[in-house]
Amino acid sequence: MKNPNQLARRGEKWVEGVVRSRIIDNWEAEDEQEHLKTIRDRMLTNELIAVGLLGLYQQILQQAEITVVRSIEEMRLRLTGLVVEQQGKLRVYNQIYANIFNLNWVENELGKLRFYAENLKAWEESGYQDESYFLRGEELEKARLWADGRRLSDADYLFLSVSVETELNQKVEEAEGRQNQALEGEKKVKQRLMNVETKTNQRIRIGLIVLVVSIIGAVTALIFASWANHERVTASKKIDRELNQKNQELKQITQELEQLKQTRKVNRECAKRSD
Repeated sequence: MKNPNQLARRGEKWVEGVVRSRIIDNWEAEDEQEHLKTIRDRMLTNELIAVGLLGLYQQILQQAEITVVRSIEEMRLRLTGLVVEQQGKLRVYNQIYANIFNLNWVENELGKLRFYAENLKAWEESGYQDESYFLRGEELEKARLWADGRRLSDADYLFLSVSVETELNQKVEEAEGRQNQALEGEKKVKQRLMNVETKTNQRIRIGLIVLVVSIIGAVTALIFASWANHERVTASKKIDRELNQKNQELKQITQELEQLKQTRKVNRECAKRSD
């Protein structure tokens, strides 16, 4: 007789096989699985909220359950029928749903909705450390425009925010680098200006010294010329006085000579008369 435990295990495997073959593996091709298609459509039809719903559901799959915080995303996710609230926790409604709408399905759908899915996944797999996966430039601007008006998951918001922050930090560093270069250039220009001013001041001082020396020389020359002229005038006056004196003396001598000549003539005439 077979062990009841073995029979139970076989029964479970048989049921699991039937469920997988009839429901899980090809549910999208089966007309009977309309409720699964309805759940899928509720999750994906509205692209403005699909990323947020998928992100929240992804957290539930990864953690088995999450604490209810009464957010609008939680309410929308519950309305899809995919999850249920139990004792303040959100859980997947049943194991069949968890097997059909599993992590692979979530990541595949997210990859269709967001163009940066591979970057985000790689960043998460790096332990949120590798900044090389961040969006930059045109891609970041594209993501910003795409995210505008959409309800995203916490992972999306985190990834986009750190991408923005990293790019801003890079731009700040570049701006600071340009500023430092400008300051260094300004410093060099100021140094050159100071050198030019120093040389100019030196030349001005030398010029002033030369000018002062020239002025002193000119004043000295002027004083000497004035003194020489004064001496010339004084000597000239002295000579004139002496010349006048000599002329007077010569005139007096001439007069005396004339008188002597006249006296001698008179004496000769008197002498002749005596004879």
